[in-house]
Amino acid sequence: MFIRAEIKAIKSIVFVLLCLKNATQSTAQHMIAYMSQHGLHGEITFRQINHTHVEIKSDLETTLQYPDQIWSWMVRKFPVDYTNANTNERCELSKLGEQVVGFDDDLEYLILPGNETSLWIKEMQLIGEKGIWGKSLVLTEISRNVRVCATITTVQMSVEHMAEARFHTPIAGSVYFRWLAPLDDVAGDTLIYADLYHIQSQRSPTDSFKPMTKHNWKIFVTDIFKNDHHRTEDNCNFLQLVFDPSGNGEGKGIGDLDSRLGKIPVAKNALRSSQRVVYRDEQLALLPSDLTIPHRTLYLVLFEDQHTENYLACTKIRHVKPLKYKTFVNFGGLKGDVTYTQRSKFDPTFLNFSINAASENSTHTVQKFAEDVSSFRIHSLPPIPQKYSHPNYCQSTGSLYNPKEIETHVIPPPGFGTQDQYPLGDLSGKLQSRNKHYFHHYQLPGSSSELNGLYWDVFLPLQGIDSIAHRSLVIYQYNRTNLKNITESKWYCATINQYQKNGIYQKVMFTAQVLFRYPIVGRVLLRQPSEEPWQDTTIIFEYLIHADGSTQNNTFEHRWAIHSSAPGKDFYDWQNRCISAGNVFNPYKVDWGNRSIDDYCKPHLTAMCQVGALDTRIGLLTIAGSKRNAQQLSRRMFTDSNLPLSGRHNVIGKSLVIFDDFGPKARGERLACSIISGYYRRKVVAKEWYANGDPLTVNGKIEITQQSEYDISNLEVQLKGLQDNSGYHIHMTPVEANLAFPCEASTLYGHFNPFAVNPKISPSPGKGSTEQYELGDLSGKFGTLEAMTQFEGAFNDTNLPLFGMNSIIGRSVIIHKKKRNARWVCSTLERGYSPNEAREIRAIASFHHPTGYAYGYIKMTQLIHSDGSSSETVIEVKLRHPGKNDRNVTHNHNWQIFVNPVGVDAAVKPTITRCVAGGYVWNPYYTQLADPLNRDLYERECGSDNPLRCYVGDVGARLGPIDLGAERKVFSDFNFPLEGQVGAIGRSIVIFGSDFSGERFACANIEPDHNVIKYINLQKPPRFVVAQFLEELRTVMGIPEWMLDVDARKTKELHGGACIQMIIHFKGPIAHRLELDMSRLIAAGRLDAPSLYIPGHVNTKRKATISYRTCGVRDPNEKPNLSGPYLLWGNEKVINLQPRALVEANENDFADLFRDVKAIVVFVRNNTKRLDGKLYPKFQELVKHNAWTYLPQRSLAVDPFDYNANIEVINLSGSYEENDSEIISGYADALAIYGDGEVLGILAGREEDAHFLSKREAKEGESLTDESHTTTVQPLTDETEETFIYVADGRKAILYLTSAPELNISRESFVLKEHNKAVTFDDQKAKGYGRLNIIFKVGDEKLFLRFNFTLKRGTWYMKAVEVEHRDYKDVLRLKGGEYNIPSAPVGFSYRCSSRSLVFTNGTDILVLKDYQVQPWLNGLNKFGDVYDCVGFTTAPIWAGIVVTILLCTILTIGLLAILDIKTPNRFESSRSKQLTFAVQD
Repeated sequence: MFIRAEIKAIKSIVFVLLCLKNATQSTAQHMIAYMSQHGLHGEITFRQINHTHVEIKSDLETTLQYPDQIWSWMVRKFPVDYTNANTNERCELSKLGEQVVGFDDDLEYLILPGNETSLWIKEMQLIGEKGIWGKSLVLTEISRNVRVCATITTVQMSVEHMAEARFHTPIAGSVYFRWLAPLDDVAGDTLIYADLYHIQSQRSPTDSFKPMTKHNWKIFVTDIFKNDHHRTEDNCNFLQLVFDPSGNGEGKGIGDLDSRLGKIPVAKNALRSSQRVVYRDEQLALLPSDLTIPHRTLYLVLFEDQHTENYLACTKIRHVKPLKYKTFVNFGGLKGDVTYTQRSKFDPTFLNFSINAASENSTHTVQKFAEDVSSFRIHSLPPIPQKYSHPNYCQSTGSLYNPKEIETHVIPPPGFGTQDQYPLGDLSGKLQSRNKHYFHHYQLPGSSSELNGLYWDVFLPLQGIDSIAHRSLVIYQYNRTNLKNITESKWYCATINQYQKNGIYQKVMFTAQVLFRYPIVGRVLLRQPSEEPWQDTTIIFEYLIHADGSTQNNTFEHRWAIHSSAPGKDFYDWQNRCISAGNVFNPYKVDWGNRSIDDYCKPHLTAMCQVGALDTRIGLLTIAGSKRNAQQLSRRMFTDSNLPLSGRHNVIGKSLVIFDDFGPKARGERLACSIISGYYRRKVVAKEWYANGDPLTVNGKIEITQQSEYDISNLEVQLKGLQDNSGYHIHMTPVEANLAFPCEASTLYGHFNPFAVNPKISPSPGKGSTEQYELGDLSGKFGTLEAMTQFEGAFNDTNLPLFGMNSIIGRSVIIHKKKRNARWVCSTLERGYSPNEAREIRAIASFHHPTGYAYGYIKMTQLIHSDGSSSETVIEVKLRHPGKNDRNVTHNHNWQIFVNPVGVDAAVKPTITRCVAGGYVWNPYYTQLADPLNRDLYERECGSDNPLRCYVGDVGARLGPIDLGAERKVFSDFNFPLEGQVGAIGRSIVIFGSDFSGERFACANIEPDHNVIKYINLQKPPRFVVAQFLEELRTVMGIPEWMLDVDARKTKELHGGACIQMIIHFKGPIAHRLELDMSRLIAAGRLDAPSLYIPGHVNTKRKATISYRTCGVRDPNEKPNLSGPYLLWGNEKVINLQPRALVEANENDFADLFRDVKAIVVFVRNNTKRLDGKLYPKFQELVKHNAWTYLPQRSLAVDPFDYNANIEVINLSGSYEENDSEIISGYADALAIYGDGEVLGILAGREEDAHFLSKREAKEGESLTDESHTTTVQPLTDETEETFIYVADGRKAILYLTSAPELNISRESFVLKEHNKAVTFDDQKAKGYGRLNIIFKVGDEKLFLRFNFTLKRGTWYMKAVEVEHRDYKDVLRLKGGEYNIPSAPVGFSYRCSSRSLVFTNGTDILVLKDYQVQPWLNGLNKFGDVYDCVGFTTAPIWAGIVVTILLCTILTIGLLAILDIKTPNRFESSRSKQLTFAVQD
């Protein structure tokens, strides 16, 4: 027996050597199975060594618990689903299918010890008809009857791809396409896994005994010439083309799956009988490009089983990309990350630990970490962001993540068991001392608990109900303070967030929010990758607390669901609460007939559930009785794979309903409900720089974004014009732009440092982790700006929040000089947003009453998104005691919002009646309605850690008290809505006495805070001082300093110092009135009444006159460039302007009207489209009650600015509703000053030919730089050339001439041959205009031509040119009618050789001959298709007309000849007499 075994072994060795020799002559396919279950850990690899044989190699080890093992091993049909973390359920034979290949007969059992590292050769295939790739390796232990299973997958991740077709209705489930890309000489292969089931009861009497229905199935492709790829899957009729790229014909295309593979089964009841199938299709060779090519989409279509021509269901086939998650480690002088990657649900998860010292010179830090680290664990919850820097920050991560509830006291020591024996989150237990053959870089090999390098884990899913996504990684260290009792403590924790495939950029996430306010308070976040509704959704219940009544009992087992409608106000109704929310959200029409849906809804088959039925498939909720135990009881996190936040059937706008099955029956089962709304990323930008006394040379931006409080912040720095700089930091308050030295410590104070970090012990810049520096110390965290003139960098910061109470929104950035660390420039961190996504509203509570008890303001800003959701409110407080010289400081003033506005009572002396008109504290959500007098309970529950439990108006309870006479402060409030049904605007803020006194001390109304900007040109008197001018204006107008200031950066002299130009900012609720009053004051020199009405106060000593006057020389920047159509109203004379047939109103009619009215208010829309009264209902009513006229013409016959000095221009830059209100309020303000019938209103459009700004609302993202409002363009180079081809930098625009331009100005003639090589194009496409700038050399001087282009409805027009030479500066308009100007659609050029292009203003003229022009060339190196000026009467056209007439004449003659042919009236027939015809020569 032994001799026979030895001979067999010798033969095997010889055969192995021969096979290895052959293996060197061909490329090997390499497969692997990873396993760690039931005491067996390791890998088994398969390598195709020739066309017939496979080398099998084991690398296995047993555990101390099970040292002796005997395994039967085989390959089964289906792969392993790694989302199932139950070790026994995962390897059930019913889930893995029948046996495909057995190894026991040929290779005998796996016996350990003995086969730890063995080598076998077996005649088999890895791929192909009998291949084992994509199937499962199953091992069964003989004595214990336990199974180990693993998917057989490729070693190289890049050669394997997967696509999924996921169905939702009327069938559900997925079809996976898994394919191997061809590699060198090795062919590819494709497997198709299908697991489909009905989600509606099947009532068909035929074949009712069968557990499935069978269907034809095909792959369809959308028509590349039609935009069908965006259509919904609810109706498949748009699909007409079977996928057949090779053109094989009907029934033979690649998409004809049923003709090759047969019909596909669909289970009638997946719980009773699953219909999993796998196909191999050697003809289906999908490429990733097949799934991602634009304008073409592949769909999988199933047909009805009874009517085989009818579509049953269709769904898009999408490429499944590997999931990648990452945890950043940035703490304790260490930096690094832990990366988690899972290729698909059929593959294990791979981990890469990379943790190093923040500085290369701090190796001792890493060694100390390696000595102290005790374990790496994943906990069930992410840390609470608001608790960052608190000692119990990592305590908020919950317990060790253990969804299978493995008893922790019986688990083996780390590295001594298999991965199924440890809780899912115990990384150290599963990975320590494992994967020895992989790359590791241990600091203390063999003597530390550190994890470093590459590992794999078969029980760490990144998808499915047991996913670790968005949970937390917690690193533990040994606590050796007591050597006799060494314990573990949490050292660091961070959230596990999703990243893109490259691992560099965060995955863009969509976050939704649910806020409960009555009768429970709580917050829920839902997170899913943006525009990927097929991905898992993470649901985080931050807290749920009872908020009504005096009892503080915890309640358990609450059902919860998403319902189909947004809730009304019936959540206050005791008996019919939340009925308005409708039924459970069921967009896929899940219906099991008379049977309960809950009987079919299971966690592992979520598609058999209604989308909204979350409790049935996820679990129940607990509501805490108080905030004391809310974190332990109610904070939960779930993962669901059937909860779309985007797409057609998303849950945004629906309601989340919480039930109470144990409450009073009279109330009903619904306890609370709230709407699911968007919760959007935050972004701040510092780009408006203010110099601190030195010349301003810096430009660029610092941009910071954060997707949610659970994500890191991304910092992008782009700065130019640096000069001997050092650090840059975030400071505490926003920039006060009106100050001569706006960056000083007296206004912006020190670094933003909410966690009180001692900067003296911080490491050198760039050498430490983020928590070792002050929060605002950017250069400390990322390095200084020393020795740089420009700098670009991108960084990640785990401690730079844009959410919560420590948000940096509304604060400022200062760049310092290296010398003396002087403050050089500064900029406010303003919100960054797209106007079509959100708008920012501003409000102010202005404390300006001369006899009041506080002086200053409280400013508030909030972002309102297009779906109605809102951001936190940023609040700036600047208050002191009245009197210029009052330097008293009082502390701890409580402050609240009261329900009503205040009036005269704001300044009365008795505190008992002061501010009494405000009423009481604002409580719109009826917090603690059942027990409102229980102050002890309220004060115990309301606070910054439970803001929803506070009255909305109780600001001080959430944010803390304020001080009067101390530094400015910036707050961020989560529970401070400014507008809407529940809005603070129109109410009042009441400040109470110092030291938490309950007496009302001061109050002011909360009103809109406008920001109106106006250019003014003043005659400059001797010794003109801007500050003195502003002080006189404020005195005459009776307003405080924060309602009127100047942008000192834009002040400049004009006309040789005779005039001075300034940009004036009018702010506050009456900004429009202030602008009108100032225009009137400057024009007339007198203002009879103050602009600001103060109830109960008359200033008898107010000065009513001012000596400043407008500049006599008119600057073109003062005039807005208006365009029709026009609507004029408000004065009886507008009737005279009514257009007659083909006749426009004459100049005298316009001049008389403009001259006679006392004031003109011009409202400028941002387009020139025809007016639609439905969009302006309030304005429509206003016009109906006034004389009015509508002028469709493009321009007015005369300029109103030439006939009236009291003109206000208001730009309408908001939504239609906002613009409608703006017109009404702006016109009403003018009427209040000048009287009825004395104000002419003009509604016009904007023509963006000239570049100026007369007055507008300041909007986010718009820059008021000098370049925006002046016609000076600095040349980039002095190098010139003599050509007539003018190409803008970056090929943005081009002008081609065959001869030099000819210019006549100021009685001088120029032939412009030589021009600067640096031609630029000012691209303002978003605003509808652009400008081509060319600098010509005339002798030793420069001459500027700037060709203006406008853009309307996709067509560009060339209408004017700005000419500047010496002191000459004017705009020359194009001569000719509207239809003769150069114009073409964007992407096309305009060419004309038959006539010249003439620009003139009546006296001066510019001529361009034989030209071709195209703006917005977008980098192309040639002209687009040509539009030309060829007339209709050219010779070729006339020749075509003549030929056409000739051909028509010939055709007419031919038709007439045919009609003249006469045929016989009968023909020869066998039944009639023979016909004879007489023929004559």
